[in-house]
Order: sequence, then C-alpha cells, then structure tokens
Amino acid sequence: MKNLKKIAIVALVGCLGVLTSCEINEVTEVREITEIVEANPNIIFERNVDFSFDAQSNQLSTIINYPTSFQPREDDLVIVFLQNGVDVGNNLPLWDALPRTFFLDDEPIVFNFNYSVGGIEILIDSGNGFDKTSIPAEFTDNQLFRIAVLPGQFSVSGKILNSADLSYDTISSGATFME
Repeated sequence: MKNLKKIAIVALVGCLGVLTSCEINEVTEVREITEIVEANPNIIFERNVDFSFDAQSNQLSTIINYPTSFQPREDDLVIVFLQNGVDVGNNLPLWDALPRTFFLDDEPIVFNFNYSVGGIEILIDSGNGFDKTSIPAEFTDNQLFRIAVLPGQFSVSGKILNSADLSYDTISSGATFME
C-alpha cells in the first residue's frame, strides 16, 4: 500500500511538471502573435478600375498598387472584394470576395486575382471559346474593389484563416483604412 502511494505521488509530481512547462509555451506563443498584430494590423483600401484587354495573352486584367505609405511583407495574406451592388434598405455597398463568378449567355465570367509584394493583378476569365472582347462594359469598366491585407504571421495562428471569419465585416473590424 505504501508503494502504491509513493507511485501515485511521483506520477502526480511528474504530471504537474509537464503541465507547467506546456503552459509557459502557450503564453510565449500568445505574446509573439500579439506583437506581430500590433506591428502590422489589417490594412484596407479601395480602388476604382477599368480592365484592359491584352490580345497577346488573351487576358482582361488590371494592376492595383498598394498605398505608397504601406509596404506588404511576403507572408501577408491579401483578400480582394468586388462591390456588387448596394443594400437598398441601408444604402450600404455589398461586397463579394473573389473569386466571383457571373454568367453571361450561359458562359462563366470569373473575377480572380494574383498578388505579390509588388502589387495585385485582377483578372476576368471566361469560358473556353468565349470572346473576352465581347464582355460588356458593366463587367470591365468602373469596377470598385476593396483590398484587405492581413498580417501573415497572425493568419498562421488559425485565428483568421477560418472560412467563417473571412467575411468583410470580420476582416474590417479594427483595420486601418488607407487611400
């Protein structure tokens, strides 16, 4: 019986040691994430653009530069939203995250994007055999985009990269809006 008590006490002390060391690691990780978020918060800016057609590459595209007062990092995450109307009841813009698909004569018209630290390219792709030069101006001219840049180190933590959290309202909460 005495041996059983000694074994139980040794096991309890060992478990406390393991739990204590795990707790310290978690606190350190949270501090690191907080410092990164404070150093590089979410940045949001808007651009009104027209798309141009490049016959050589058969692409409809536009290039958007980051605000001059902001320098993105390679690990930052960029999300692009297209204004797709206005909420009539509240007179507020409605935003759709890219990629976004529309249909024109049963052919898909897809707004998509690529990004790097040098800028953001927004493309309009269409179905095979669809003449991109025939896409109406309502899709190619005077398009308003809102771009959100999220700190990459923060997104790795899993706090942002939850698909339910990628709504415009979640991303813009506490963001810095730039021209």
